[in-house]
Amino acid sequence: TCDLGATVLFRLFRRLVRSAGRFLSIERLVQDVWGGDPRTGSAVRSAVSNLRSKLQDSGMPELAMAIRCQPGHYGLFLDEIASPGGFDRDWTANGRPVDSPPA
Repeated sequence: TCDLGATVLFRLFRRLVRSAGRFLSIERLVQDVWGGDPRTGSAVRSAVSNLRSKLQDSGMPELAMAIRCQPGHYGLFLDEIASPGGFDRDWTANGRPVDSPPA
């Protein structure tokens, strides 16, 4: 598992999950994750980098790599994560594939 607690990283991940398959602008993420508090693009990039690192360190590299970016935008693309059998995985709330054994 990946314990994000009640942190900015949790709110960021939750926001990306809620819009999975779409890119969100940095401005939208600042509004939804930080409540509109003034943040720069570098603060958002740093949070995304930290979230990816947490997911990697928790044994979820595929999920970390599913967070993609394009200029000024970030998105979570779960449809690109395939199971060894070639079928797309269903993901649980804790970020692990449904077919994975509990940690």
